[in-house]
Amino acid sequence: TAVVTQTKAALWTDSRYWVQAERQMDCNWELETDVSISSLAEWLISEVPPGGNIGFDPFLFSLETQERYAISLESSSRSLKSIPINLVDQVWKDRPSLQPDSLTRLPDRVIQRSWQLKVEHIRSLMRDNPYKPTALLLSALDETAWIFNLR
Repeated sequence: TAVVTQTKAALWTDSRYWVQAERQMDCNWELETDVSISSLAEWLISEVPPGGNIGFDPFLFSLETQERYAISLESSSRSLKSIPINLVDQVWKDRPSLQPDSLTRLPDRVIQRSWQLKVEHIRSLMRDNPYKPTALLLSALDETAWIFNLR
């Protein structure tokens, strides 16, 4: 799972991928190793100001997961908001078809946009979105890989 706020970007992964994430992630992303919903909710509460809206794509989270996030956030003055249009899809116009290959970082010479530009574009869409999300939960692996320029 990844989260983009107006000032930070973080990735949650389990122990199988910690070493790979440390080697391949840009140093401006935070790697979070406790993948529980309660841990992620605690991070959101610490990073999203009271009254903030945490947006997510309802098609990428099960109803059970949505409810668990909502319960974790309910007494924090932060709201979970379903955003019917996926913001990453709006930024990622040339999305390739899914391939069952291994994950590699794209060389700088072929990257059209850095992860920083992609995140800034997402943040811009967050600011302009009528739902006013102050954080965006991302759980689709292909979206997370695209943001990091991994294939």
